[in-house]
Amino acid sequence: MQNLKKAYYDYIKSDVYSNYLRNKLIFEGKSTDVFYSDVLRRVKLEYMGVLTADNHYAEFSRVGNKMVRDYKPFKTLVVPHGILAAVTRVYTELGTNSEPILSVEDENAEEFFKEIDLQEKLEEIMSVQSSHGKCLLRCGIEENELDITVIEVNQYFKFGKSYAIFSRLEKNKISFEIHSLNKVEYKLFEEVAGDLKEIDYKDDLTIYGAVKEGLGYKLLHKGIQVVEVRNIFSRSDYTEDLIKINRELVIGETLTSQAFDKVANPLLQIPDGAVEYDDNGDLTVKLQDRTIIVEAEDKEVKQVQLETKTAEWNLHRQNLIEQVYQQTGTNEQVFGLNKNGSSASGEAKRRDLERAISTVLSKRDKALVGLEKMFKWGYRKVFGKDIELLLTGKDILSLSFLEKIDIVSKGILSGVMSMETAIKFLNMTNSSYEDEIQKIKKEPKNLKALIDNLVALNNIVTDERLSNYVKTMVDELVEELEL
Repeated sequence: MQNLKKAYYDYIKSDVYSNYLRNKLIFEGKSTDVFYSDVLRRVKLEYMGVLTADNHYAEFSRVGNKMVRDYKPFKTLVVPHGILAAVTRVYTELGTNSEPILSVEDENAEEFFKEIDLQEKLEEIMSVQSSHGKCLLRCGIEENELDITVIEVNQYFKFGKSYAIFSRLEKNKISFEIHSLNKVEYKLFEEVAGDLKEIDYKDDLTIYGAVKEGLGYKLLHKGIQVVEVRNIFSRSDYTEDLIKINRELVIGETLTSQAFDKVANPLLQIPDGAVEYDDNGDLTVKLQDRTIIVEAEDKEVKQVQLETKTAEWNLHRQNLIEQVYQQTGTNEQVFGLNKNGSSASGEAKRRDLERAISTVLSKRDKALVGLEKMFKWGYRKVFGKDIELLLTGKDILSLSFLEKIDIVSKGILSGVMSMETAIKFLNMTNSSYEDEIQKIKKEPKNLKALIDNLVALNNIVTDERLSNYVKTMVDELVEELEL
């Protein structure tokens, strides 16, 4: 198990593992927590002396005839910016705007798979896939029912051709669930002075069909119980460059907000003679109504006006956001920020969003393939046989009904589109294309046209062998279509 120990320690030192919490907080809309220390450093440079040593700012309030200073945490004034979280959400929304379609011939299989909420599971996978770059799907069977769990990157790593799912327990104990082809191993380790020492696995796993092997357990089965779903380029969409851009947006928005506040509520410069200390050592300002009382020898009381260059910040801010668009394949239209207010057709929107749609399709296909593999593993585990199935998704951005019909009609008439392709393209129901074809074949007008053509063909055929072939074909069609 020396290789397992090395793989574990190498992984927990990796950027993927280290950045897990940061990326999770960003996705959850907590950019303030992630970038707070960076904002503090910049604010202290911008406004020297504004914050105390414990990062509080002063706020004055009137008490009787005095202005009393009160300190409040600066964190409440940080302005968040969720540009990266918005990118992940738009990927997920576009990829899961409709329920995926499961095509399978076995009726028992349909009943077996129906307990899984495909749309919800796909949402979870695509969200984790985008923010962390990958995830692991584990298929389980409980009381002959399928269960698929999404394991995030803080809980697993690849180990040779296997995947190790780990969980840190109390008293520095770490459990490992090692998934390999045709088997799963369960081991328990104790961490001592930066090293892992295997100890006896306390839980009895024989009730699940596992057998004791050394200090742990081993469970044999056919195939592999897990599958990894990777993101495009096998990395998180939150690259280091984009993290820095998000950070600059949070800092810039906060500084601009503070500048606006200082313009609306200018600082007041007052002489020493206008202030006094109470018995507790707190500073107060001598005030009569709204007038500050000063001594004859005191300097003039005046407001300090701060200027803010909002035009320059807005230009810089737009440049930062455009860099995010470029690196993520998004644009204003994806986020519903089409400023011209026009209503474009489905095809026009598709052209505007072509790159975003292509990105989402690639992400969704990877997730659907992973779910297919888990469905097949679960079916084999319960029923003891393999099954052919297909998971597909509907169009991300649908054309209008008239646009679709026009494309299909022209495609079929010109001979460049088959009926099967046309049905998949239209995709207006949750039925599989096999069901739709059967329904079309049984339409009265289609049946009549088919029979008329076969009768005509039979009448003009003079070759006896060909005539017998046509008759056989007619009999087969009558039987298939239940005429």
